[in-house]
Amino acid sequence: MAEITKGKAKKELKKYAICIRPKYEKADKIHMDDFLDAIWHENKTKYSSILDIEECRTIMRDTLNSRPIESIEFMSISELIDSNLPPIEFTVEEILSHGVCVLSASPKMYKSFLCMQLGLCVSLGKPFLGYRTHKSGVLYIDLENDKRITKQRLETQLQGEKPPQDFFIVNDIPTMENGFSYSLSNFLMEHTNVHLVMIDIFQRIKYAKKSNQNDYDTDYKSITELKELAERFDLCIIIVTHNRKMVDDTDFFMNIMGSQANMGATDQAIIIHKEKRSDANATISITGRTVRSNDIKAEFDKKECVWKSLGSAEEYEERKQKQEYDSNPVIRTIKSLLDHNDGIWQGRLNELISASKYTGGRPITDNSKSLGRQMKVLIPQLYNYDAIDTRTISKGTASKIYEFKLVNPFEDTV
Repeated sequence: MAEITKGKAKKELKKYAICIRPKYEKADKIHMDDFLDAIWHENKTKYSSILDIEECRTIMRDTLNSRPIESIEFMSISELIDSNLPPIEFTVEEILSHGVCVLSASPKMYKSFLCMQLGLCVSLGKPFLGYRTHKSGVLYIDLENDKRITKQRLETQLQGEKPPQDFFIVNDIPTMENGFSYSLSNFLMEHTNVHLVMIDIFQRIKYAKKSNQNDYDTDYKSITELKELAERFDLCIIIVTHNRKMVDDTDFFMNIMGSQANMGATDQAIIIHKEKRSDANATISITGRTVRSNDIKAEFDKKECVWKSLGSAEEYEERKQKQEYDSNPVIRTIKSLLDHNDGIWQGRLNELISASKYTGGRPITDNSKSLGRQMKVLIPQLYNYDAIDTRTISKGTASKIYEFKLVNPFEDTV
């Protein structure tokens, strides 16, 4: 066994002293004699009194002068369940809670207009995209536009309404290396009603990457500092960024520019996306720890410069499908035939095509084969939307006869 040197013994006894320090440091009083006795006893039993009493006293003093080790705060799950914790606070009910949120979209996708619209809704206490807001003061840190552009956009969105007094705009602020948190803290201490802060754009204020850091480390450090501010001042902080050029169609949130910290460290994320850039409507997708995942269909009104909700993506698709169904010439032809034949009509597909000339003014398609493919999709829709039951009748080698019948969907047909 290797011989223990004085240096090794001092090092190990210092570790021991740090570990036992809390035992002798109670009620703002340090039991120094007992503390020294414990160190001396460890020295005697483990290291054969290799150190004298004065060397042990020095270890004690060094330990007391060093920063104490903080104890782990813990509770049992039963205590947690029984605890009376405050509820999670929301800036916009269901879709935007307090904490740090990343908002991302491709360039020129009107995300800055969305921020300004959100700020006005919150400061005025008006609904945002159909959701109730909790009225509070707002700070919009707009680092991409000058005051003239900001003024013009605000006037357009307000539509002549009196501007709120506690919606503040900043066009210049230090970066995180140069005192961003200090400047923001000073503002928030003077404006205690502000509970929504939007930073447009995040890249302009976050910590710069050092040579020994990767992007994740830098983003995580920046977002962690913002989370501390959010917790300290009871805020919702939105950091605005861009989407990547490379598009991931399987997970839109993977398109957020920057490292994975933008999703991993933040509390929630909002992304504006379209299937094609030329599409009139966009989807605003929302996910996070404190909100329910949601997809809102919206259109940007260029006249008023605001986003207008078209409902949830599911509701929108259902309405769109119903509109396509109602305007489909095949459907209109079938419904017209039922209206003129006491709710029931039989015929082959070529007869349906011929009938369409009199109901819609032109043939619904050029051939029965094409119409047959359509019918596979339309038959369940006929029943779901209009309670029109469809059955086919085969007669030898001749083409099938289709029977369309208006039924009562609540009637027991068994």
